[in-house]
Amino acid sequence: MLDLSPRLHLCTRSAAISSVWRPKPRSSTMQEDSARPPVSQMLEPWNADNTIATVVNSGTINNPTHTLTASTYALNDGSLVNANLGNGAVITNGAVTLSGNSAASTFRVQTGMTTLGGAERLPDGSVVTIDALATLKLGGDERIGTLAGAGSIQTAGGRITLDGGDFSGVISGSGGLTKESTSHLILSGANTYTGPT
Repeated sequence: MLDLSPRLHLCTRSAAISSVWRPKPRSSTMQEDSARPPVSQMLEPWNADNTIATVVNSGTINNPTHTLTASTYALNDGSLVNANLGNGAVITNGAVTLSGNSAASTFRVQTGMTTLGGAERLPDGSVVTIDALATLKLGGDERIGTLAGAGSIQTAGGRITLDGGDFSGVISGSGGLTKESTSHLILSGANTYTGPT
C-alpha cells in the first residue's frame, strides 16, 4: 500500500487524470484544484510498479517490493521513503530518510540531513550534489558517479566510492573514500574522515 501523508501531492498519473490534488492538513477530505476523479481512483492499492509525473512528499511512502517512478521527487522535511524510486531527479530538504533504493540519475541534498537507510541506495553513476549547510549521511558503502557541492558527508563507517567531481565540503566519519576511473576529482574541503583513501 502507498501511505499518503496529509501533505503528499501526486501529479498527473495518466492522461485521464490531469489535475493536482492537495490533501488538507490533518483532514481525510481532499482539496481539489480542479475537477477531481473519485477518491477511490486516487488512493487505489499500490500492488505493482507505478509511474506518476511528480512526487512532493513530507510523510511516509511504504512499499518496499515495488518501484515508484516520477520525473522529479521533492522529498521534504519528515519524508521517510520505504520504497524504491525509479529514475528521475531527487531533491531533498530537511530531515529525509531513504530506506529504499533510488535509480535517480541526479540526487541533490539542498538543506538539512538526508540519511540513506542502508548501503548502495544510489545508482553507481549518479550525480550527487550536497549544497552548503546540507548533509548526506551514508548507511553503509556507497558507489556514485560524480560528487559536487559545499555541504558535508558523514560516512558513518561506510566507504564512498566515486569517479570524479568538485566538492568543497567536508567528508567526516570513520569510513573511507575510493576514487575510480580517469575523471578528475577535486576535494578542497578540510576533510576529517579517518578511513583509508
